[in-house]
Amino acid sequence: MKELLHLRQGEIVEFQGRSYTILRVEEDLATVLARDTINGVAGRLPVCDLSVRRAQAESLEPVSEQLTPDQLAHAQRRAAALTLLNETIAGKRMTVSEVAAAYQVHPATIYRWLERWDDTGRVSAMANRPGQGAKGRSRLTSEVESLIQNVIETFYLTKQRRRVQQTYLELKARFAHHPEWQVPCLNTLRKRIAQINGRERTLRRYGSREAREQYDQLKGGFSSSGPLDIVQIDHTLLDLMLVDEMDRTTCIGRPWITIAMDVYSRMVIGFHVSFDPPGAMGTGLCLAHAILPKELGMRKLDVDGEWPCWGVPRLLHLDNAREFRGNMLQTASKEYGFKLQWRIIGRPEYGGHIERLMGTVLQEIHMLPGTTFSNIKARGRYDSEGKAVLTLHELEVWLTRYFVSIYHQRNHTALGATPLQQFLKGMRGSAGADGVQPRVVNEHRLRLDFMPSMVRSIQDYGVVIDHIHYQADVLGRWVDRAAPSKGNALGTRQFIFKRDPRDISKVYFWDPELCRYYAIPYRNVLWPAMSIWQYREALRIVKQQQQPVNETLIFEARARQQAIVNNAKRLTKAARREQNRKPIEVVLPPVILASTPPAPLALPVRVFRPYTDLHDGLLTS
Repeated sequence: MKELLHLRQGEIVEFQGRSYTILRVEEDLATVLARDTINGVAGRLPVCDLSVRRAQAESLEPVSEQLTPDQLAHAQRRAAALTLLNETIAGKRMTVSEVAAAYQVHPATIYRWLERWDDTGRVSAMANRPGQGAKGRSRLTSEVESLIQNVIETFYLTKQRRRVQQTYLELKARFAHHPEWQVPCLNTLRKRIAQINGRERTLRRYGSREAREQYDQLKGGFSSSGPLDIVQIDHTLLDLMLVDEMDRTTCIGRPWITIAMDVYSRMVIGFHVSFDPPGAMGTGLCLAHAILPKELGMRKLDVDGEWPCWGVPRLLHLDNAREFRGNMLQTASKEYGFKLQWRIIGRPEYGGHIERLMGTVLQEIHMLPGTTFSNIKARGRYDSEGKAVLTLHELEVWLTRYFVSIYHQRNHTALGATPLQQFLKGMRGSAGADGVQPRVVNEHRLRLDFMPSMVRSIQDYGVVIDHIHYQADVLGRWVDRAAPSKGNALGTRQFIFKRDPRDISKVYFWDPELCRYYAIPYRNVLWPAMSIWQYREALRIVKQQQQPVNETLIFEARARQQAIVNNAKRLTKAARREQNRKPIEVVLPPVILASTPPAPLALPVRVFRPYTDLHDGLLTS
């Protein structure tokens, strides 16, 4: 499926059901000049309302979790070849013919890889598709492959730094114990070693210091040559008390914010604010917000202005927090082709850009009613809880307005321009930047790719995750499906499921043949929705009763918890925060949903603007 909309001359797009050819992208990146492909009439079209042609049919593309290690290594090798076309070496860029010669393939092959990358922007799409024959696949048995990998692990990847030829002699010696097996050639061993990640190979053979110097440090200082070259991401606890969405009087605590910032322009390209402490989910939501176009979200928040930031970063620079080293981020980086780099321990200057931005945001937050200031001394006798008036949603609106209307429009001393001016300058192709990035069309797929995943088998009763049963008709043909044969080993096939921790009433099933996600609800549709945190508390209560755990007891415990909350005259802060945890909106087309939940009630929203209607610590309408 074509999942990227390229804003470039000659690209054919759709607008209000008609096809247009892009003539040029306007300087504000908000409109394009395009010509109707039928009547030849040219006009300016809004970028936010463009889409890819419906005529471009869906193709079967896997997800990275579905690929074998060998398939993923081949896909990453092909993606690495394409990056050479964008890298400047000795003042010039490599041509397609030069890259093809370096990778020993025909130039037409490079063009085919480029076409796949332009369509999806995902590394997994570079893997061999089903039915492509044996090219790129191992012809060796699983036992032979296992022996080769064992020799590489125990003999080559050691501090002795043995050469490939020495490793091959060791391999031949071990094959002497299996005369029925044919010894692979030396080139086969070379290829298996070449598939090992360069940093991992250096780490195992030369040590952490050498690996850090080669792969972690940014040579020549921490700088960026264009938009999205380097993106920093970090969290902080905001110095602000918020109130409950329902009664607007009960103070429920301070929220966390996760921000992604483009180093080249200092633009905020994405953020996420919630009561949940830093974790994989908040990081994933922030990155999804950074990669996706912002127009739809700004419309929902009723925020006007320019925020022309979209696209996948080339390098994500992070501190050493645990949530930045989890499986979700590692998998997403392999899928979307961006690199991960962690801040050098003891070198805080490598995170200075995002740290300064966080400090700026906290200073502006101190002007809002309900601020806790930076310390007790600065707060003095100010009643933070008593003055608090903003809800979590209103804070999200305020932050969006602040970033779009104030921070992006304010002159930055180090840049000599505003962040928005610098970003547009880079996106238009000056200063060595690559120009306008393609826009992600398949938003629901991207959001799900940044959710935590798990693997389960499918039985006649559906699938069980954390003692809870999920079932839908779409699972029927996969019941008790045997796993693909690996040598003589057979077993039940495992399938990929995604889940939003804040709403576990449904999980998302990845169909490996149709290559799309399906929403799978509770098997018992009468069970109420709940978050993973509510589930864990209910599970704790059931275990305290020393009873065999099952989903009926879990939901009964949850019902007793909710009854206590409903009957309380005044909820605790923790309970209020729990109620204000809202599930992420993952919008799937109606044909993909296995079940459609009822639409939520529309509640009136009170909106506050930065620096307006401030008087004596209170916000007035």
